[in-house]
Amino acid sequence: MNIILPPAYDNEPAHQQLKQLMEQKKNLSVRLDDTPCAWIGTSNMTRLRYLLNTASWKWITNYLETGSPDDFKVFPSIREALPDFQATELKALVDTKRRIYKIPFLRETQSHLNLVAVFCFGKIYFQISRTATIVEYLNAHNI
Repeated sequence: MNIILPPAYDNEPAHQQLKQLMEQKKNLSVRLDDTPCAWIGTSNMTRLRYLLNTASWKWITNYLETGSPDDFKVFPSIREALPDFQATELKALVDTKRRIYKIPFLRETQSHLNLVAVFCFGKIYFQISRTATIVEYLNAHNI
């Protein structure tokens, strides 16, 4: 029995595409998951998958704040384990007084909270599991 593994995801083309979008000063829509992975799109482009590490995440958030596409010392092929990525980054943005809004639903019985952080050059969308600790944290910060 032969087991054929799929090829590893090559993050370099996604990095080059993302940098090109940044150089064109596009308004980015970044949807996060806990892989950690970002699904990045624009108003006229479907989302591309971009695997994150600490340096690449800082690069993306810096672009969203300042519009600078400089990717010095960002190596997209490096893989890092970033446990509980979305909740950690959401708390970091809340602590820096970033504008974050809860996306309301008609029913509050959903298993996830949907939030959006607004920047000058785009938005970051979070979908975080609804737990008592995260709900208390958000309520304490009036979100």
